[in-house]
Amino acid sequence: MKIVSLKIQPIAKVVAVVYALFGVSFWIAYCLGKAPYLTLPVGLVAPMVHFNFNFHFQRTTDVAYNVLLFLASLAGYALTGWLTAMALVICFNIAARLKGGIDADFIAFREPSPKMPAS
Repeated sequence: MKIVSLKIQPIAKVVAVVYALFGVSFWIAYCLGKAPYLTLPVGLVAPMVHFNFNFHFQRTTDVAYNVLLFLASLAGYALTGWLTAMALVICFNIAARLKGGIDADFIAFREPSPKMPAS
């Protein structure tokens, strides 16, 4: 069996959720730590490739500002995850089409087990 292409949206949504969880954890670390500012990336972030804008938000004690900063970190990291996954799936699909499909030998289908006798 060969994988010829992957759907972009399901993978991008899952990666966006994972990145959003990272955004929440970074916000919590920012609140509990002593960093002078919080950096929110928006764009494509992958190993050795960084096409993103970094926004730096200063530390403050204002509760409304920190709530908005929480929402911004959630949205910023989710958008970055979605864009990154979209770009990587497009690259995977291009490579798979050029190669004629990518072997999926690691996928195994289990034989159905024999039915248990009724007692």
